[in-house]
Amino acid sequence: MMDASPKGDPPGFVKVVLVRVKEAFFHCGKSMIRSGMWEPSRWGSIDGLPTYAQALKDHGNLSTTLQELEQRLAKNEMDRLY
Repeated sequence: MMDASPKGDPPGFVKVVLVRVKEAFFHCGKSMIRSGMWEPSRWGSIDGLPTYAQALKDHGNLSTTLQELEQRLAKNEMDRLY
């Protein structure tokens, strides 16, 4: 069993995904450095991209309102992250 969070809450698992890897490819360790991933000035624009909540709603074809989903995600970030 996993340890409780720093707040003392037990871990909350709702679903489990089992993944079996048949083949994995490792790339050059320098690829992350060369990509500029840690340099925000090199990141592409996110203008016009959906929010995380909007992407979840669209991809999952959820009937939940966008506002309700955004509130639930914010609550999860505050109360369930650790």
